[in-house]
Order: sequence, then C-alpha cells, then structure tokens
Amino acid sequence: STELLDLRRKVQELEQLVRASGSLVQTVATVAQPAPPQLQQLYADKQAEIERMESKLAELEEKHRKREDELQGLLGKTAGTTKRYDAEIQDKNKQIREFRDEVEDMMVAIEAMRNERSKASTPHKPALAPSSR
Repeated sequence: STELLDLRRKVQELEQLVRASGSLVQTVATVAQPAPPQLQQLYADKQAEIERMESKLAELEEKHRKREDELQGLLGKTAGTTKRYDAEIQDKNKQIREFRDEVEDMMVAIEAMRNERSKASTPHKPALAPSSR
C-alpha cells in the first residue's frame, strides 16, 4: 500500500540522517572532543524515531501478511464451493435435458394420437368416378 511505501521511504531517510549524524559524532569523538549535547540529543531522537517507524512498518507488514493469508483462505473456499456448485448445475442440466426429451416424446405421441383420431372420425367420401361426357 502507499502508506507502507511512504513509511519505508521515511525510515530510509531517517537512517541516512542518523548515519550522517552518527558519522559526525564519530568524527567529533575521534578528535577527542565529546559531542555537543544538542547533537547527541538529535542523534537519540532520530534513532528513537527510526525505531518507532520500524516498529510501525513491521506492524503494517504483519497486518498485510495476515490479510493476504485470509484472502488466500477465502479463495480456496470459493474454489471448492464453485466446484461443488458446478457439479450440481451439471446434474440439474442433465435432468432438465432428460425432462425435455420426455416431454418431446409425449408431444409426438399426442400428435400421432390426434392424427389417428382425426382420420378415424373423418368419413371417407367415395371417390367420384370420372364422368364420361
């Protein structure tokens, strides 16, 4: 997330500041002069801020990892549920096809019976003999 990236960038900036002020403190110490109290305080403050930011960063990364694990778990459940429902849908589709086939067979049989009744109830007219005129 952007918050995580911003926090990482700030931690890096602060680490650079601490290194710079630390090297200044070391330079001053090598000259055998104690570091000025303001510089020591600045170093301590920056170090504490870095530690707080690192802690916050670790916390955010842990939250991100937990959320990722949670989403992976949901994906796994969804995939299993989808497979189960796909099988049920295929079964229902097969039942519907079988039902349609049966209905179609019945409709053909009914039409055949109607045709037979129609033929049976229609009186046969004798064929007219050709006239010889």
